[in-house]
Amino acid sequence: MNRYDPSELRAHPLAERRSLLSADETLVDPDSTPAVTDAAATIAEAAKNIRAARERGAAVILVYGAHLLRNGARCSS
Repeated sequence: MNRYDPSELRAHPLAERRSLLSADETLVDPDSTPAVTDAAATIAEAAKNIRAARERGAAVILVYGAHLLRNGARCSS
């Protein structure tokens, strides 16, 4: 089994990182109707991608969570 080698990690200061999303794209009005999602399909797709990566011998790190900005916490007035 391949082990994660932290010496291979290349960290960069936040000021040098390019964000893939802006706050305007992620803000959610707390009073809006929740989005409908297919959690089972999302999990199945993630599992498929993880399995494919492992079959290629790639390391896999699964990270998930809920960030306040994306949950509408900044839309309070």
